[in-house]
Amino acid sequence: CLALPPEERPDTGRRSGEGSETMERVLTALMDLVVPPASMVMLAFAWPTLSFLRALEWALKALTKEDMRGKVVLVTGASSAIGEQVAYEYARRGANLVLVARREHRLFAVRENARALGAGHVLVVAADVVREDDCGRLVADTISYFGQRECIQSISSMLCFKVVNLSV
Repeated sequence: CLALPPEERPDTGRRSGEGSETMERVLTALMDLVVPPASMVMLAFAWPTLSFLRALEWALKALTKEDMRGKVVLVTGASSAIGEQVAYEYARRGANLVLVARREHRLFAVRENARALGAGHVLVVAADVVREDDCGRLVADTISYFGQRECIQSISSMLCFKVVNLSV
C-alpha cells in the first residue's frame, strides 16, 4: 500500500500522520513511567557494587605495594617521558636511584623531583647505553657509589634502526 502513489492508495478515513502521533504519545508516556524507576533500581545496585570494587582495588594495591627502600634501581632514559615517570614511581617507593640518560642537565631536575618524592640516594650518570664503554662506566660508577652489585634495572626504551639502501 505504501508503494502506491498517494492518489491510488485506499482511503482509510484518517488524516496523514494521525496514527503515528498517537503511537508516539503512547510510547513517550510509557517511557516516562518505566525509565525513571528502572534507572533508580539499577543505580541502587550498581553504585554500592562499584564502590566496593574500587575499595577492594585500593586495598589490594596498598597491600601488594613493593617496598623498595634500600634497593638500587637503575633507570635508563630517565631524563624524560617513560623513563622519568618510572624513576618517580620508584622514588615514591623509597628506592635508591641511578638515573641514566644522555642529557645530563635534564637529569639534575629529575633528581631533585625524585628526592622530593622520597627517593633515598640518587646518582646521576650521563651515558649513552648504546655505547659499550658508557655501559661499563655506568656499572663501575653504580658499584663505587652504592657499594653493592645487586641492582634492579628498568630499561625504559631503546630504539634501533638499520639503514637500508632501497635505491635501484
